[in-house]
Amino acid sequence: MYCNSVDSTFRGVYFGGINPSTYLKATEFHHHFNGLYLNNAAVISSQTLYGNRWNNANISFQAENANTQGYQLSTFYVDTILGSVYVPINNIPSWFKHLDGSTFHCSNSTVCSTAPVALTDSVLNLMIANGTLESEEYVAESKAIAEEYLFRQLMEDSTLIEADSAYAVFMEENMGEPVEYLYNTEEYMRAAYEYYSVYSNLIDSCNLQIALIADSINKLEELQPVGWEILKEQLIYTIGLLNQTINNVHNIREYSLSASLSNAELQNDYVVSGELPEINAAYMNAIEINFLEQGNDIQYLINNYSGIIAIAEQCPYAGGRAVEKARSFIALLNDTITYNDDAICLQSGIYRYANDSVKTVEENQIIVQPNPASNEVSIILKGNFEGLCNVQVQNIIGETVLTDEMNCKDSVHKINLSNIPQGIYLIKVNINNSTIVNTKLVVIR
Repeated sequence: MYCNSVDSTFRGVYFGGINPSTYLKATEFHHHFNGLYLNNAAVISSQTLYGNRWNNANISFQAENANTQGYQLSTFYVDTILGSVYVPINNIPSWFKHLDGSTFHCSNSTVCSTAPVALTDSVLNLMIANGTLESEEYVAESKAIAEEYLFRQLMEDSTLIEADSAYAVFMEENMGEPVEYLYNTEEYMRAAYEYYSVYSNLIDSCNLQIALIADSINKLEELQPVGWEILKEQLIYTIGLLNQTINNVHNIREYSLSASLSNAELQNDYVVSGELPEINAAYMNAIEINFLEQGNDIQYLINNYSGIIAIAEQCPYAGGRAVEKARSFIALLNDTITYNDDAICLQSGIYRYANDSVKTVEENQIIVQPNPASNEVSIILKGNFEGLCNVQVQNIIGETVLTDEMNCKDSVHKINLSNIPQGIYLIKVNINNSTIVNTKLVVIR
């Protein structure tokens, strides 16, 4: 993002979730509640002498970073000698640091002719590779999203693996894992779109030539030039050849599309478990593949509306890129739907339990099988518990959609899910009103 000016909005520039290799340069911030805002899952890489300026006092912080745990991965280095407009009033004293050097200005920019280099922030990428990247919230989800980014970067330029042995270990650990299968799926789907576009352009070109020849035949038919009958036969013959070419290209296009989608579906089917962004991605990939295979039939989307909207209504910083894909498909059916991400992400009871007065046990104290589930799920408590356990199933906005009770000594308890729609849920087990164990559940049919 280069040489922009923002003014008179609640927040000038907002970053949410993992945004590696971000370039925020020479932005002019003016009148806002916050000029720059990073949410509690945001990481944008270091910004070194990029010349951003905060020109007016804001109602709140001129720059605010809610990711107080991982703010170092979004450090701004500025030449403070240039004045206070380059150092905004912010909520973390060490977020903006002094650095001598040449500050970026739009007047001497050659950005249009110079592409950003990959993997500019080695610290950030090594943290992703080593599995130590964490944000204030959505730790597991943020890691999964970041790993998907890094895996793609390394696959597209394998020489980068030589930069550090951690990258080689990262690639080896993720081969045969959801991140690889999802990458392969996307590559096959990308090929399907590219083949379809290339062959469609060839067909359009042939149709244009047919139209031109037909127009020429009509004009020459009126003029009746010398040797017209012979020429007309040649032109009609050419139209026949072009029609045959269209038919051949059409067959090749359909075969290429079918082959690419079949390979994509095969890779996607390997993703049977994973973090929420990976489960969402696999589900939406399946929707997109079937939608294309059925000739973009809107009825298919209508039939699968409940599953798509369940992902579309998730917090994007937890659900990953599939959330935006789901929203795109929903827009084909109803483009008036809006999504209140602030309410979903910040008020959701799924990821926040800091204010609970009871003890919360880590997720590894409870197992849910199968997960994803369809109509029934088994809850398995790990550890020795006594008394009565109250089981709650909550949706993505913290509403309880199902309740049940079990004897904590039994350890294993089955719950019928047939009366709740597809979607992402939290299973919360309250043990004697003193201890809570919880984990996520995905319901897919």
